[in-house]
Amino acid sequence: MDSNSYTLGIDFCTTSLSLILVHSKAREVVKQLSITHNAYISFSESWRKEQDLSVLEKCLYDAIEQILLFADGNINSIGLTGQQHGIIGLNIEGKAITNLVT
Repeated sequence: MDSNSYTLGIDFCTTSLSLILVHSKAREVVKQLSITHNAYISFSESWRKEQDLSVLEKCLYDAIEQILLFADGNINSIGLTGQQHGIIGLNIEGKAITNLVT
């Protein structure tokens, strides 16, 4: 393991995206951030809860870009957790054909 390598933790939830960057050898947090993504889509039916995948994707890429500035590209592992009760419909090629339905 490189002495300047990092572990990235990503928590993708229904209201926010949180990332934490830990120096792998020192086991110290070097950067953390949490972003409210505001991805919910408004519908007239109060029971209908969906999120816009393009908003979620942009939020994720923006957050990773910020974190990579601190890691200088030296991420040796990634942990991912989050959204427990959602589903995205995919076509046969694995491309999303629905919003994230929560």
